[in-house]
Amino acid sequence: YYTMTHKEFEEAAREYQWQYMQRWGKGIDVYSLNPTKTNYAKRVWLQMEYAREGLVFYEGFRDEVLQDIEIKRRLKNKQDFLLSIVLRSEHIPYNLFWPLMQEGDTPRVRKVVSEISGMEVSKVNCIKIEFAPGKTKEEKKSYLNDATSFDTYIDFYDADNCHCGLGIEVKYTEKEYKIDWNSKQRSDTIADDGTPNLSRDYRRVTDLSGYYLPDVDAELVSDELRQVWRNHILGASMVIHGDIQEFKSITIFPDANPHFHHIEPKYRKLLTNKGNETFGLLTYESYFNILEKCFNDNWGKDWVGYLKERYIIK
Repeated sequence: YYTMTHKEFEEAAREYQWQYMQRWGKGIDVYSLNPTKTNYAKRVWLQMEYAREGLVFYEGFRDEVLQDIEIKRRLKNKQDFLLSIVLRSEHIPYNLFWPLMQEGDTPRVRKVVSEISGMEVSKVNCIKIEFAPGKTKEEKKSYLNDATSFDTYIDFYDADNCHCGLGIEVKYTEKEYKIDWNSKQRSDTIADDGTPNLSRDYRRVTDLSGYYLPDVDAELVSDELRQVWRNHILGASMVIHGDIQEFKSITIFPDANPHFHHIEPKYRKLLTNKGNETFGLLTYESYFNILEKCFNDNWGKDWVGYLKERYIIK
């Protein structure tokens, strides 16, 4: 993989997306909103009036995505990150998984899920974007009692008719993020004196999962690993809850983003054999090659060609 620093990768991605967006020819602003604030500066934005046209989505299914319930809700927002910021990953699950989601249980979708999960898939039950278990607020409390969700979730049966779940995190330029000290996420993981202090739900699922070695709380709640850990145990909470029998968590990211190469050995050394078997990383390049093999008709070639051109920095 590339030997760029994360800052170099982010700058290269920003320039690449800036150049790519020129073909849209309207409403592009690198320093939109409030350039005096560092959290808004230097991001590649679409002005919202143009973002509502769905320009961040692949043209071949753009109209369909714009009819999605969640997207229709976001179209009403004054400013929306998913629709307008191309350097963040919120929109990317739609471009990577929408055709699989719409097609459902077909041989080629089963083949893709088999390849990315490392399990032989006999039936794909459903594929959902931005999914968290539990429909009501009360139901959600019986899992992790927080706002953790999967960017994409695939529900399937394996060759032994075992009910499985695949939770997928999709990243682009992201790396670790600092915790807001006044947030529920902080109070659920870290005591006021800065020592690890897992909430009752985090403690229960982390221990019952069988994924972790003893005495690794400090590493799990660190900025680098917190999100990986939470997504991993969200799936474990579904197994404990009886929704599924087996679970695997994978993170999909560009090979050139050094952060995930960096954290993989750090996270794996905290895991038991079971934890290691239920966690994986997959680069965009590997995923696109899998899609290329399975979606090899003209429409599929156009779609995968778009993914490669859009997200792989040349």
